[in-house]
Amino acid sequence: MAIGVLAPLRLERQNSRISTLKAACHAPPSPRTPEPEFGLHHSNLNEYVELSSDNSTQNRVRLLRADQFAEMYDSYVALDVPQHIMFPYLHCGTNGSPRQNLFFSGLPAGPPLPRYRGLTIVRVDKEGEASLSNSLLLSSVRASDLIYKSLEGYRFHVPEPVVNINMRLYGLQCLYYAMVSDIVVYSPDGLTAEACATAQAFQEAHADLFQERVVRHQHPLFYNVFIISDKFSELERVCPHLIAIQSDGAPHRHISLPQREVAEIEHFSRASPIAPNVWLGTPRDFVPDGTANPDNKPTFGMGIEVVDAGGLPPASFLELVDTTFARYDAQVRRGEQPKIQTAHLECPISLLPGSEPDALCEGLLNLCVWVHRHAQPVDPERDARRVIFYCHDGYSESSVLALSYLMYTMGLTLDQAYMHVQLDLHRSFFVSPSDWQLLQQLAQRMPVLREAHPPAQVTVAPIDETRPLFMDDFHFDGSMPSRILPFLYLGSLRHAMNSRLHQRLGITHVVSVGENCLADTSPHTLAAARQSGIVDVLEIKNLADDGIDSLRPVLDDVVQYIERARLAGGRVLVHCRVGVSRSASTVIAYVMAHMDWSLMEAYLYVRSRRLNVLIQPHILFLWELRGWEVYLVHLKQQDPETRTLPLAIGAGSNLYPTLPTKRHALGEMPLTWSSLAREIAMLNARYLSSDAQGQVATM
Repeated sequence: MAIGVLAPLRLERQNSRISTLKAACHAPPSPRTPEPEFGLHHSNLNEYVELSSDNSTQNRVRLLRADQFAEMYDSYVALDVPQHIMFPYLHCGTNGSPRQNLFFSGLPAGPPLPRYRGLTIVRVDKEGEASLSNSLLLSSVRASDLIYKSLEGYRFHVPEPVVNINMRLYGLQCLYYAMVSDIVVYSPDGLTAEACATAQAFQEAHADLFQERVVRHQHPLFYNVFIISDKFSELERVCPHLIAIQSDGAPHRHISLPQREVAEIEHFSRASPIAPNVWLGTPRDFVPDGTANPDNKPTFGMGIEVVDAGGLPPASFLELVDTTFARYDAQVRRGEQPKIQTAHLECPISLLPGSEPDALCEGLLNLCVWVHRHAQPVDPERDARRVIFYCHDGYSESSVLALSYLMYTMGLTLDQAYMHVQLDLHRSFFVSPSDWQLLQQLAQRMPVLREAHPPAQVTVAPIDETRPLFMDDFHFDGSMPSRILPFLYLGSLRHAMNSRLHQRLGITHVVSVGENCLADTSPHTLAAARQSGIVDVLEIKNLADDGIDSLRPVLDDVVQYIERARLAGGRVLVHCRVGVSRSASTVIAYVMAHMDWSLMEAYLYVRSRRLNVLIQPHILFLWELRGWEVYLVHLKQQDPETRTLPLAIGAGSNLYPTLPTKRHALGEMPLTWSSLAREIAMLNARYLSSDAQGQVATM
């Protein structure tokens, strides 16, 4: 999965912000006027039973009943805290590098502490317990992820220095957030010695942190530590909506994001026919003829796995397959019952070093002819076989072979093959710049191939000279914008600038998030299309992907704009520069409202449909999307006639029958910030280095 690369930071813009905005906005408060406190609020701490009778109110550990915990958690997740309260602190923490601190706060020593009280849930580890596989509350973390025991006592971990400016430190959010959070400790067995010891350790770490902050900051908050005194069975009874994994180990509201991502991709790319007896899908879809098939899936006589690099199938192997299938067909015709024969072979889209430059192109063309001979045989003595092209995700490497086969068997131009797959077959696909060059070579040779080896049914599609050739646009690099919903596309600036592509896809509206897409008024650009009335454009100006600019103020307007376009029968392209952060966050916000899905559900859905581009909203945008979910939950509870946002929340929940229906609705997956960021960090671990997300030093 490729990672979108953001535009270089503009130094002059950075310096002007530091001098004019940041230092002023984040100036330390007057010692006489403490700023208001945000986040979790306790009206009366005395209502909680104290674990000990320490004379200092700041050193007390308090007990929570299950019902008190549920009330505290529900109050916390209902908070919509403005981003300026928590940022730039969540970018920098308390140990940010001077470079990180200077960029985000204008202060080399780092930003002031937020007067904010969060909530962090800590599950006590049982002795010898390797993983938290049962009796787990939502948003639970391990104590060892946050604190360690030094010679002086328990302390919060010290993060590794962040060398480069980084606005996506998801791996550090759990630690940064715990440092400004009340801690709730629980054990499956209730008020145990281990739970008390863990709570005391956090109290000690918070006390040490408070002493440091008194010296550097004005009016620091002291954070509370609680223990849930009830056993987990009581939590299951009182607050089942907060149970991730039950005491018997059964998942309740637990989501494994890596597993869910795989499931999303497999559903999105599930096998479907692209030509007579030729299908496109994933490895799970290749069920050989004659094998056990409890799910009653289509079975195949031949599977062709398309890989990134390797060697072409040798002619001797293809001849062996021909001979084997011919022998099998003859035996069947004689009334025999031979063992069912299937074939599996690999096909690369790039060859190993040292191969002849034209060998790959020639090999792919010959393979198209060979596959067609088996899928639609002319020889009456041969039986047709169902063939599947597949790759690991169902849309990347296999796209080259699929498009080539369609050009050969249907007589399509490359332009027509693209649109046939996208609009007629309703399949999304990904073509990299190198694959695009290969496809152009294959397309040039296709007429000669069809003349030398005519397909069984010659169905040459007529070429409409009046249709716009979007591939002729210099912005086109082979990739298509990602279709998120039937009317909603997510893409890059390149996609936005290609008005001929818009016309072919039926795009009528464009949302440009923070990019100047109308400066170029030459023919076939977005500006020219807008001037001629072909497309409507909503420009969101002055919104950089720098971890500073806020997306939240424009979300209402953008979501309503997309909804109006949908109701008018239009199609919308949302873009920024690369299509991974600003525009991806905007599309997630719309999907949450349109589908009535929680942030995590919408995030996974959009992520899986962005194909080979890894969406990477930075942490400020994720914080704002979390607040956006709280806002939408409040709207759902209002009378539709009096809502501040005139949007039918969940209007799309029953419009798309092919989508899985088992989803968590808005508010049904109430994660803390720590847990939300940690889950995304774990999800990204397969694609990003630990340095890219932040890591904690092991003490």
